[in-house]
Amino acid sequence: MKCIPMALFVGALAAASMAQVVEMSYTTSPADHLGPEQGVMRRDPSDIIKVGGLYYVWYSRGPQPDGYNATVWYATSVDGHTWAERAEALARGPKGSWDEQSVFTFKLGVAIADQPEGPYAKNPNNPIVGGGHEVLVWPYGTGVVAMINIGPTGVRRTLQYARDGLSFARMADLKHVPSAPGAYRPEAFTDSGKGKMIRWGVHIGRKKGCLPFLERFDYTWKVERTAEPSAGGGAPGPAS
Repeated sequence: MKCIPMALFVGALAAASMAQVVEMSYTTSPADHLGPEQGVMRRDPSDIIKVGGLYYVWYSRGPQPDGYNATVWYATSVDGHTWAERAEALARGPKGSWDEQSVFTFKLGVAIADQPEGPYAKNPNNPIVGGGHEVLVWPYGTGVVAMINIGPTGVRRTLQYARDGLSFARMADLKHVPSAPGAYRPEAFTDSGKGKMIRWGVHIGRKKGCLPFLERFDYTWKVERTAEPSAGGGAPGPAS
């Protein structure tokens, strides 16, 4: 297990906001039964949902490191630590079809619809975080936080906040970011407007001599002081 304590100094991004200090610790631990396995690659997990008493996660699984010969599988857990790999959820298409090679992940923009079934209209300002890769997004306060691992200077290894879910600005720099993570985000299913910082999830683990695998990560956060700006973006309101 790795334990990485750190301090993040979050600057105010609008006149109405105040400086914040966020203390954070980050640890990783095994995601039992989704870890290193001879000849099996697991990577790029989805965000985690909870249905009844079970957590669910979907991910790419295949025989090679890069995933370009993969299909989508899923696993369940009662505690987020020990998982049971259930089955393939999305297979490749037949020979000659557009998806015969792989069913794999892909960078996403924002599209908005009045109902889940669509139709969707793409946001004309995509990409709304100025580029990036391995992005994790969750509701926080009345807005949205994006954790970005890979991207241009000023974007990579940062937390970005958008009070309106679209106009992102940097709220913190990060020393360590999970690799292509998926997190458990309960506020995504409550829509209460009181979202908190993520606590745990799974990401890509790596070990010499092994294909990529999944492991658990955990965060603890302390926000010593917060202030929601009245306009113009800036740091989010509630502590977590």
